Amino acid sequence: MDKFSEKLLDWYKINKRQLPWRNSNNPYYVWISEIILQQTKVSTGLKYFNTFVSKYPTIFDLSKSTEEEVLLIWQGLGYYSRAINILKTAKVVTNKYDGIFPNVYNDLIKLPGIGDYTASAILSICFNKPYPVIDGNVYRVLSRYFDVNQPINKHASKKIFHDLAKSTLDLKNPGDYNEALMEFGALNCKPLKPLCHTCVLNEKCLSFKKNIVSLRPVKVQKKQKKVRFFNYLVPFDLENNTIIIKREDNDIWKGLYEFPLIETSKTLNSDDLIYMYSLPSWAKQDGIFISKIYEKTHYLTHQELRTVFWLFKNVNHKFNFSINSLRNYPLPKIIVDFLDNLVL
Repeated sequence: MDKFSEKLLDWYKINKRQLPWRNSNNPYYVWISEIILQQTKVSTGLKYFNTFVSKYPTIFDLSKSTEEEVLLIWQGLGYYSRAINILKTAKVVTNKYDGIFPNVYNDLIKLPGIGDYTASAILSICFNKPYPVIDGNVYRVLSRYFDVNQPINKHASKKIFHDLAKSTLDLKNPGDYNEALMEFGALNCKPLKPLCHTCVLNEKCLSFKKNIVSLRPVKVQKKQKKVRFFNYLVPFDLENNTIIIKREDNDIWKGLYEFPLIETSKTLNSDDLIYMYSLPSWAKQDGIFISKIYEKTHYLTHQELRTVFWLFKNVNHKFNFSINSLRNYPLPKIIVDFLDNLVL
């Protein structure tokens, strides 16, 4: 195990990427980076991180913000509950801990949006405490090196990998070791085309010896994605103003804005639409021009959204949003894509 960690740390010194959150052990920067990088590539996350800390240099600045402002910065990154929890945690740390992140595991995981992974990252990187950090990269490296055939996406396997990660942890440099292991998975032990023949660990990598690297890690088949049918109503009044509504339900995109939405069990045509009982009263007026103007399927992790945008022109009802003002509000990516393609 000592050789494993020693080789990883030596590799990391030479190969680690220069990333802004690695320039200090400031828990605020580490926390923001770890939340942003969940389900996000480093190249994408880097842009958001720089924008975020530029607007909010300290946790005190962030705590004074509003949910709408934070969501606007987060727009396009997805998993918007992360942004909402970031603001909640900033307020708790500011008000309860005077802006200083707690360095006790049980205190950290009580903060909104912080689980074992983020708490362990903060404790090891910022406070040099011996907590293993386990993300997708770590699962992949450990499952290949030790030839673990247990599915990494089953709850029962978590303890197996946690124990493995803990047994390999460098107790003197837990932060650097955790970052080295994650970086190694990202740059060397990649999901596809891993650099096995030049790998510093290949002498004792069991999967490499058995020529089964491509079979690790093992994953159980995911459930089929849920298919939903979204019909967005895009009205324009006589002054060419429109309407957007904030999503309040405990569903995807909570806190973001969208056009009036009717969700159905199948794709609609225009005749189906005009007879919907849930159609707003302004949409049932005589003389309104209705047409389908944009159609796109939007893919989320567990959902497939088959989305149609319906244009309602000459609506005799006053709306409050000019088309140019919509960009000032946090919007789901599907709405942004629609606006990018909108020609009136």
